Amino acid sequence: MAGIDWIAIIALIVALIGTAIALMSYRSSQRTAMLQVNLDLILKGNEQLGKNINLLGLHGVDEIDVKKLNISEAEFLYILNSFYAGQAFYYIKQPFCRIKLSEYRKKMLENPKVEATWKEVIRPNLIGETSYVKAIDKFYAQQKPE
Repeated sequence: MAGIDWIAIIALIVALIGTAIALMSYRSSQRTAMLQVNLDLILKGNEQLGKNINLLGLHGVDEIDVKKLNISEAEFLYILNSFYAGQAFYYIKQPFCRIKLSEYRKKMLENPKVEATWKEVIRPNLIGETSYVKAIDKFYAQQKPE
């Protein structure tokens, strides 16, 4: 019986590990590219909201709902786009991990206009359920009532 060719076995293991790493890298790049395309399309759609805020009606949001927030249309669009950008950032940075919101994000979330916009319009109507959304909900749930 011939001896085991350990070099060939090690080479095979290294090749399999390399293939697995390449496949994971490819899938990660593909996810990031798909997210970028989706975000670009969302932002283009949001540009249309800047021209006609009544388009929010397609999402079940009345222009009056936005006016009740006591913010301008520009502020609303900035806040909305910021939440989408944050969602993309955390999706790429921490796709399978518990989200840890940055100090930048927390500072923005503490703004009363942002909080009201999130709770009254964006959260119930304009954003899907993700780890990022859950992290924001948790942040607000942990805030002490004034």
